[in-house]
Parts: sequence; C-alpha cells; structure tokens
Amino acid sequence: MVAVTSSRAESRDGFAEKHGLRSFASVAEMLPEIDVLDICTPPSSHSQYILEAAAAGKHVIVEKPLTGFYGSPEQYDKPRMLAGVVDEVRKLRDAVRGAGIILGYAENFVYAPSIQKEREIVEKTRAQILRMVGEESHSGSHSPVYGIWSIQGGGSLIAKGCHPLGAILYLRRKEGLARTGKPIRPVAVSARTHSINRLPAFEDKGFLRTEYRCCTWCSKTAWWPISQRPSWCWAASTILSRYSPTITVRDAV
Repeated sequence: MVAVTSSRAESRDGFAEKHGLRSFASVAEMLPEIDVLDICTPPSSHSQYILEAAAAGKHVIVEKPLTGFYGSPEQYDKPRMLAGVVDEVRKLRDAVRGAGIILGYAENFVYAPSIQKEREIVEKTRAQILRMVGEESHSGSHSPVYGIWSIQGGGSLIAKGCHPLGAILYLRRKEGLARTGKPIRPVAVSARTHSINRLPAFEDKGFLRTEYRCCTWCSKTAWWPISQRPSWCWAASTILSRYSPTITVRDAV
C-alpha cells in the first residue's frame, strides 16, 4: 500500500501520516502512482472509480456491494430499477474487459471457517452440491450513510444478501473447478426478503434500530412508524430482515 485518498482532507491526511503513505486529493490524481486501486467507498461511487481505473489501465479491488440503483423508489418501479442495474453492470464489465485489467470483488464472507471447510470437502472429494440456501440476519451496518437509498443503492437484498449470495457463487465455482476444471456459472438468481419486524407479534424494545430516514420520502415525512411506510421503503424492509437467495445453476457457460 503506497497511497490513500478520501473526500475529507483531514481523514486522508491523518491516515496517510499514521501509516506512512502518500495522500492524494482525488482518485484521478492518485491513479498514475499506483498499480491497483482498492475502492472502500460507499456503493454510489463504485462505478465511477472502477471506470476511472479501467481507463488508466489499473487493476481494481472493490468492496461489496458492487453497485446498485440510486434513483428514488418514488419515481422508478422495480423493473426499471433492475434494468438500470443490469445496464450499469454491463458497462462495467465491458470497461474491465476492454482494459484487460483484473476486477477483484472483496467479499470476505467466503473466508469464514464454515465456508472454507465446505470448499475443502468439495475439492478433496469432488462432491456434487445438490442444493444451497443462504440467509443473512443482522441489525445493519454502522456506517453513517447506511440506509440512504441514493448512496447504498438498494435495501436488504443489496446490503445483506450479497454475503450469502457470494458464498453460494463461490462454492459453485469451486465445485466446477474440482469436478470438471471449469467454474459453474449461474443462469438465474431468485431471492425474497422477509421483514420480521412486520410480524404482528414483533415488540420493539429499543435494542435495535428500526426506523430512520432512508430517502427523500422519509425526509418529508420525518420519523414515521414502520407500519405506516410503503412496501418499498428501506426502513420498512431492511432492519431485522432476512435474505434467502435461491440460485439455479446449469452446466458451465
């Protein structure tokens, strides 16, 4: 690690001084001095920095989630949101391939002991995985911008679902490499979110964060109870929610 940048001068300069690094005012300014860009910023800025790095011929490591849809749920329905994300990911894919760089996705959940034990079993026995179901439940990130749709790019499926989904894709890839020498790639992913805090028996004891501003709608309506928020609302779906992805996989493509 040789350099760092951040939107706040005091943050980047303090970090650089503490760790003996060079400090730059922007990613563009830093790119000529590095070989790999590690993006640890909120998701809304990921695409911009990936594209800048690709244009400069620099390899990229990016934190999860890769990207999302940052428009208001008040103005866009779910099919348009999905189409927007697909277009964005394709643009990133084309830029990375065109530049001939490596794009590394930083999902450390795959290195959890249970996931690594399963990988070891699959690789040693060349076992066939018949079914996997992933689930994630926790109270949410401690980031100050977590829960703001225009920055996070989505709700529970983006913020939490990326963890079990990444593990499932990882193990299927390892299975394919062990059995045939080629990674198994998914052709479809289906998912559903369960809002546990919408259950009639749910009791809010004040231990968990269950409501906050998530978008322009919340800003206009202030701190509304969960029960009065629309179904697309981040605050109504993300806290205490569970994510259960089901992945359909065919032969390697």
